[in-house]
Amino acid sequence: MNSQRGIGQSLHQLGIIAELKDQLAMAQTYYEQALAIHETLDQPQLVAENRAGLARVSLFQNKLGEAQAHLEEVLDYRQSFPTFDGTNHRFRVFLTCYRVLAAAQAPEAKAVLREAHALLQDQCDTIADDQRRASFLSNVPLHREVIALFKALNG
Repeated sequence: MNSQRGIGQSLHQLGIIAELKDQLAMAQTYYEQALAIHETLDQPQLVAENRAGLARVSLFQNKLGEAQAHLEEVLDYRQSFPTFDGTNHRFRVFLTCYRVLAAAQAPEAKAVLREAHALLQDQCDTIADDQRRASFLSNVPLHREVIALFKALNG
C-alpha cells in the first residue's frame, strides 16, 4: 500500500516535470497513471491534485472543456477542504483553479485567486524572521506567481 502511494507520488512529480518541459502528452500520461493509483487508494486529496494537473495540460492544449471537466472534481474536493489541505502543492492547485476559471470567464476566478493570496499571506505571517519571510515570498516560483497575479488583478 505504501509503495503504491510512493509510485503515485513519483508519477505526479514526473507529470509536473514533463509539464514544465512542455512535454504535455507525457505529462498527461503521468498524471493519468498517478490518478488511477490515488483513486484505487481512496486518496481524494491526491486525486484532486492529479485532476488539477490534467486540467493544466488540457488548458495548455487549448481544450477548455476538458480542463473544466477535470476541474469539477478539484472544486468538489475544495468544498470539503477549501485550502486544499492534504495536497502537496496547494498553490499550484489554486493557480490551476484560477487559470481554468479565468479562461472560462467564470466570476469565481477572482475569488479563488484572492483566497490563494490570503492563504499565502497567512502562511507568511507565521514566519518570524524578516529575511525568511521575504525568501518565502520571493524565492518560491508558485508564491511569486500568486503575488503577481493578485497584483495584476487589483491594479
